[in-house]
Amino acid sequence: MTINPRAAMRVDNDCSVVALSKALEIEYMTAYGMMMVVGRTNKRGPKAKPFIEFLDSKFRRYPKPHMTVKNYVNSICSTGNWLIWVRGHIFAVVSGEIKDWRNNDNCHIEFVWRVK
Repeated sequence: MTINPRAAMRVDNDCSVVALSKALEIEYMTAYGMMMVVGRTNKRGPKAKPFIEFLDSKFRRYPKPHMTVKNYVNSICSTGNWLIWVRGHIFAVVSGEIKDWRNNDNCHIEFVWRVK
């Protein structure tokens, strides 16, 4: 039986951890450690500025698209791994498949990074 670290730790507000884990195709705990270095505290997401600086230092940021999530994913993200930031949430797109997205697809995108 495999233990889910996310459930065992009772983590909340971990979309940044889940997004990194999915986009980089790494273990959840490895991504969790990366986010702790950036300043994420338990049950709270990271501060926006250090998190954006971290992502900018590791991955290529694309200019802000004036598109909704649905349109961007369908037209741009069919290949590769991406991190997409919308107001209050970040998630991964892997080969055109949205990971960990609970809101509607009509939200406008704030930031986009190509990971792989």
